[in-house]
Amino acid sequence: FNADNRRRIRHAEDSEITFVGDAHKSPVLLERYRKARAAIATERGLAHLAFDIENKMFAQNMSRLAVAMSADGTAASFAQTYEADGIALYYHGASDGPADQLLGRWVQWCLIRQLKVDGFTWYDMGGLPSRDPSNGITRYQLGFGGQMVELGHEFRWSGVAVRMIRQALRLKTLLPRHAAQSR
Repeated sequence: FNADNRRRIRHAEDSEITFVGDAHKSPVLLERYRKARAAIATERGLAHLAFDIENKMFAQNMSRLAVAMSADGTAASFAQTYEADGIALYYHGASDGPADQLLGRWVQWCLIRQLKVDGFTWYDMGGLPSRDPSNGITRYQLGFGGQMVELGHEFRWSGVAVRMIRQALRLKTLLPRHAAQSR
């Protein structure tokens, strides 16, 4: 736990922030999370998640939704996990209301503590954009006291059109080399 997180967590403990570890069981909190997540997806041009699949994950205890809310309820930070075999993975998150960095740290810290109590031995907060500790996301994640673990590369599926464009670009770079070699 780094000093910055320790200071912020102490501040959160002294304020009237509410943590709910099973927010998916509250229709009001679940709807609030889905609206905040949909706003982010729309803003970034991403596909919206299918609620039927998410509902099945909640029903089968394969996912949980945690939330930290400001005392007046105007700001909230959500964290959703995917869980299996003692391992939890950060799946999605969203915030709504006035920006509050404290809420994001608090929801992660309380979630980590709850996962430990529930017997989880591994919590993956998601990929790091850099191994450089001066990177903000890297510093944030490592600030909780975990360690960086190399798990290999992510698999990314591409549609037919994207694959065709990539193949054409590869051919475009290879053709001049091939032409030069055949001379």
